[in-house]
Amino acid sequence: MNPSQKESKKPFVDRLFSNKTIVTLFGILIFILIIFLLTQISYLFSPLGQLFSIIGFPIIGAGVLYYLFIPMIERLEVYGVKRQFSIWIIFLVIIILLVWGSLSLFPVLQNQTNSFIENLPFYIEQFGNLLEDMRKNSSQGNSGTFMNNILESIDLQALGENLNQMITRSIENIGGVIGTVTQVVAGLVTIPVVLYYLLLQGQNVPNQLIKLVPSKQRDWFKRVLYNCNYQISQYIRGQIMVAIIVGIMFAILYAIIGLDYGISLAVLAGILNVIPYLGSIISFIPAFFIALFMGHMMVFKFLIAVMVEQTIEGRIVAPQVLGNNLQIHPVTILFILLGAGKLFGLTGVILGVPIYAVIKVIVKELFVIYQVKSGLYDESDIIGVNHEQTSKSMPMD
Repeated sequence: MNPSQKESKKPFVDRLFSNKTIVTLFGILIFILIIFLLTQISYLFSPLGQLFSIIGFPIIGAGVLYYLFIPMIERLEVYGVKRQFSIWIIFLVIIILLVWGSLSLFPVLQNQTNSFIENLPFYIEQFGNLLEDMRKNSSQGNSGTFMNNILESIDLQALGENLNQMITRSIENIGGVIGTVTQVVAGLVTIPVVLYYLLLQGQNVPNQLIKLVPSKQRDWFKRVLYNCNYQISQYIRGQIMVAIIVGIMFAILYAIIGLDYGISLAVLAGILNVIPYLGSIISFIPAFFIALFMGHMMVFKFLIAVMVEQTIEGRIVAPQVLGNNLQIHPVTILFILLGAGKLFGLTGVILGVPIYAVIKVIVKELFVIYQVKSGLYDESDIIGVNHEQTSKSMPMD
């Protein structure tokens, strides 16, 4: 009996799922169906959302700091320093940095912020004058008809009224703001406690999780935990390190060109740079308008400063610090940020990429198991793992 006759005698379901294309399309369909079902029963997760809003901030904050400081703890242990003593050294360094920031950096930020608030009416007036000049210039010739239509549609009076309404609503919602501030303060108080125990006993968590898994599946589970931990740690350390370097570079460049509020704008650029790609673009917007209000020459200097920073970041900083550890295409990252931001707001934007990296690791490992067990793939086609190693460490029936 030839192979085609054997294939024809297989049940229809077996023959259907022996096709790689069908399997891929079926997986995509299942994923879309799961997302749809989750959107239909989202109300069931509202209690979990409320719980996460309370404990999420201190846990995430402590987790980020854990990944930042655990390499230092482990390095000190290599030199014979006990873990508990190493933790207190790290905490002492953090306190010193906070005191330094409060005495030197915070007053500068406060003064620049107060100055910006005082000059805000002037900037709004300048912006209105700029739009009016553009409207007059564009109305002088047919070539500016399109721009003129756009500018004519801008009602400066309505723009001012909307701004006043927004400020009024912000004042009316002061109770909600106070509640949020209280929650943030409580989280900041909780973070050091959680961080202390994570640094002290966090290395035991993977071993405790592995013990919960059947012995035949522990090697596979251990590999998944290791890869997930590696992806998260590399992303957090890399993004924060790049953000710090970007903030320092902008502080130096803005000081050189004499841009107003340079320190505040540099700090803002560093913070927003935690968001891949989009963060840098967002941070350029306020800096560009401030440069615009200072004159055309300042705009030229600002653009040169941005080009210098982007060149150094793209050619030197990012390749050396981040490398290609996540192996996620930039377009994929943009879609993740847009989708996660739409669904979960700022939290989704910040956590979307590392969560996607973890999901990618798990799905990849499960797909490797399917590749090996299905027999549909050659050994050279199995992604990321050698056939023999996979068959030894994958979950068994």
